[in-house]
Amino acid sequence: AFEGKAYRGDIKAEIPVKDQSNLLLRTISIDNKEYSLFVPAEYDESTRLYPVVYSIGRFSDKQKNTIALQTNHWIEKGEIPPLMMLFLEPGVKNLDDIIIPAMENEQRARKGFRFRALLGYETGGKTALHYVINPEQFTSCLLFDADDDFESFREKFTAVGAKAMERTWFYIDTPDKGNYYAFNGKLHMLFREKNFYHEYRVSEGKGGFEWLLNGLHEAMIFTANKIHR
Repeated sequence: AFEGKAYRGDIKAEIPVKDQSNLLLRTISIDNKEYSLFVPAEYDESTRLYPVVYSIGRFSDKQKNTIALQTNHWIEKGEIPPLMMLFLEPGVKNLDDIIIPAMENEQRARKGFRFRALLGYETGGKTALHYVINPEQFTSCLLFDADDDFESFREKFTAVGAKAMERTWFYIDTPDKGNYYAFNGKLHMLFREKNFYHEYRVSEGKGGFEWLLNGLHEAMIFTANKIHR
């Protein structure tokens, strides 16, 4: 702590006691493949359309349930607006031409890039960066301990141009003792050199799921602010 205030790494994510994960996390089929989809508790009693966070990473079923419970907790407390989260594996194919249209046509996802966000965790960061480099496809991209080939991404980003990407906000969080701190640091420096808006965090730890969960709240608020900007 510093001056009586806890560091972010000292604060553990508040997990609600009541387990509603069987109501919040459901299995859907898109193009004959199954995916886990988080929906807010109000989903079945509502006809509204929802923004979607496309979350790319290697998550166990237990970890998906934990994220679902925590996200719904924040929604019910009014800290973030109601939204959905679709869990995807690193390297997922056809996100833009099959999965997103299916979500918007069949699962009550709101249409338009403003209501789509990406989250890339560890090796899922490479997949997130692959899709986000296409301008005005996603309103934000949240990267947690992300890994990718920096030179390859730098070339793509330079070719597309910072101006073309300015409507997509980036949020980068990396652990100071993680495996991919160098890539995330270089990504931050690239965005600074290009005068490209982003937020960059270095937090204590080696990474891993508990580290991700402790930083997820701030990142979700970041995305909610962008969606409703």
